[in-house]
Amino acid sequence: MAELEKFLKLVDSLQTKLQQYTAIKLSWSWICLKLLKLLSNYPSGVTKAIILSELHNEAEKTGGKLTTHSHSCTSCAVGDILESKSVAYESVLETAVSTVYTVPNTTTKVIQLGSEGKGHLEMYLHKKFYHILDVLTTHTLRLTCCRLVSRTSPKSKLHLLPTEHLAVLLTPSEETEFKQSGRFLSLSDATADIHEQTYCENLFANVVDIGKEDVITTSDGNVFRRMTLQLSNDEGTSSTPLVLWDTYTSLTRLLSQGDTLFIERPYAKPSSSGQCCLEYAPGTIIYLAPYRPQEEIVPSQYPSDRAPVLVVKTDQGKLDYLTYPHRLMIADIVPNIINAVMLLEITSFKDTCQDVTVHAKDSTGTTLISVRGVSIDKLTNCQWAVMSGLVSVVGDSCSLSLCCDLYKGGKLFNVEGMQGWQASQ
Repeated sequence: MAELEKFLKLVDSLQTKLQQYTAIKLSWSWICLKLLKLLSNYPSGVTKAIILSELHNEAEKTGGKLTTHSHSCTSCAVGDILESKSVAYESVLETAVSTVYTVPNTTTKVIQLGSEGKGHLEMYLHKKFYHILDVLTTHTLRLTCCRLVSRTSPKSKLHLLPTEHLAVLLTPSEETEFKQSGRFLSLSDATADIHEQTYCENLFANVVDIGKEDVITTSDGNVFRRMTLQLSNDEGTSSTPLVLWDTYTSLTRLLSQGDTLFIERPYAKPSSSGQCCLEYAPGTIIYLAPYRPQEEIVPSQYPSDRAPVLVVKTDQGKLDYLTYPHRLMIADIVPNIINAVMLLEITSFKDTCQDVTVHAKDSTGTTLISVRGVSIDKLTNCQWAVMSGLVSVVGDSCSLSLCCDLYKGGKLFNVEGMQGWQASQ
């Protein structure tokens, strides 16, 4: 019990301190998970000053949000590149295009990135984007896999080499216009009659899942990387995979679950199951309408004096409790919770054929939790634990329980047994 109180006091004090240093409202869940990750990375212990510094830097970098991108990535700006004269290959750059010009005596196109008064960075444009020059100059771009040209003299301008890893961002009104223009078909219509490998019609679809990277080794020794995105139509009644191969897997840095993609010239392949499979090909271009979450007012059930809070909805309409500003209690559980983070005392558990069934409690009661992807051995010495990625499940008798699926991104931290926590006290 004393260990629990120490941990709670640390998270609460970090939340108070960080609120003094940054204007970003950081949730209890965010601070708790970032702290546990830091303690996991430093089993020999870490001081509170270092914890504060690391969390502050992470908050400034991510805006206090746990990214829904398939890979964690670092954002950068044109000014950062001009000042440091370097750019990380994994970073994501989001910027407007000011002008486009052609290099004299060539057909090479160069776009100027940045806005007036803040400096410009020039980039050689990949030829696949030449036919949409009028679109580029009126939109914001999101790109990654950028490389700077080696400068031949101190006075020469900085240039970025061409990159295919580029998406054109759309505003909500432009998203509506694109859907009504007739240039892009719905996912169901575009993939309805695919019987052979071919470039199919331009289409639009929603990103419902971004898978993990697979490494495939063929019988002749060749190695390929593959990532699969699951796309659905607006009604959510059909799902189609979009496969990214090798270098194109980096495009997932630009995407989040819930985004709407307008895909120009996707490659389609029929599968043995009769379902169409899409692939990102050299001629494919993506227009991206970023996911803009809705919020719902959820009244807190415990204690009675806690005010109602706004909780962000996921693209499936579920409540994302990673945004919950306070520590979530069992009494706060309502249907359609997703991504909840809770600190619980595990009172008993038993192994079943598919998962481990856990009885856990906090100061407000006891609940049943189904944990997938963990063995009983890992829970033997676990008294107080933090679970993340919890999803509420309604049982046959309309009772609510929680599920933590480690195969789908859920986490279980044995706080008392964590070496980094023990060494940091």
